[in-house]
Amino acid sequence: MRLKLSIGLLGCISFCAISPLVGATDYPSGPLKIIATQGPGSSTDMHARLIANGLTKRLGQPVVVENIAGAAGTLGMTAGARAPADGYTLVLGNNGNIGIAPYTFKSLPYDPQRDLVPIAHLTDNWQVLVVSEKLPFNTMSGFIDYAKRNPGKLNYGSPGAGSHAHLAMELLQSMAGIKLTHIPYKTTGQISNDLLGGTLDVAMDNYIAVGPLAEQGRIKILGTTSPVALKAEPQIPPIAKSVPGYEATGWFGLFAPKQTPDAIVKRLNAEINAVMEDASVKKTMSDAGFVAVPSSPKAFAQYVRQAQEKWSGIVKKIGLQPQ
Repeated sequence: MRLKLSIGLLGCISFCAISPLVGATDYPSGPLKIIATQGPGSSTDMHARLIANGLTKRLGQPVVVENIAGAAGTLGMTAGARAPADGYTLVLGNNGNIGIAPYTFKSLPYDPQRDLVPIAHLTDNWQVLVVSEKLPFNTMSGFIDYAKRNPGKLNYGSPGAGSHAHLAMELLQSMAGIKLTHIPYKTTGQISNDLLGGTLDVAMDNYIAVGPLAEQGRIKILGTTSPVALKAEPQIPPIAKSVPGYEATGWFGLFAPKQTPDAIVKRLNAEINAVMEDASVKKTMSDAGFVAVPSSPKAFAQYVRQAQEKWSGIVKKIGLQPQ
């Protein structure tokens, strides 16, 4: 009897060990979903739809995008972390809701290390600082001088407490010696609307969202968070030119629930990297100010850990209290 039980147990262990691989052989056999953690028209949404379109062609199955915005992208990340770990639900994360949120939220519904597995690093990017065209300055130095003379008078918007834009602005205030009033938003689209309406003074945003408005003269772009001028928009000076040493790099990547089988993670990584190599996708990303950085799941996981170490240190340095 013991021998039979032992053989049966060994058989179960062996089957359990290989069953994820067996299940992955016919993957995917149905539609996939990518959760975008910001609203339509955002840079997150743009990334999600480009990847979804590319994967649809490569996998032979529909890949749809579901926008779950709010709370600096943590609502969408929570939904992604709680999805079945079968490879059919992915979530598009970024530096804000993965690299920063663990250190700026008192109670985060997910743990990036415990609940999510990195699949593919998509892009690195640098935001631009934009201001209402009604404000009486046109340069970064003029903005800093005005803010110093009027502490707390200017307000700035971000996609929520703990977002990359929020912490990038907090870092800027700390280094430049200025004080602005933070207004958290649910979507980046509303930030642009309020900048145009003059009810919001300042924001950090991706160039794709605000570039056309600046070209029309409806808002003003004063600088970029990149340490050097952007290749796609060399006329925009780095903020570091006025605030030496300032730099705030953002990034986007795809994640899945933690127990997603390794075979599926590797398959998705290979397919997503191939999508990112497509000439039209690379051009769209480049034109929007993003730099494609395809890598392996292991390399991306290491990149995420380094980002978390960096931003946790910045949170402590500037004395930002979790909320």
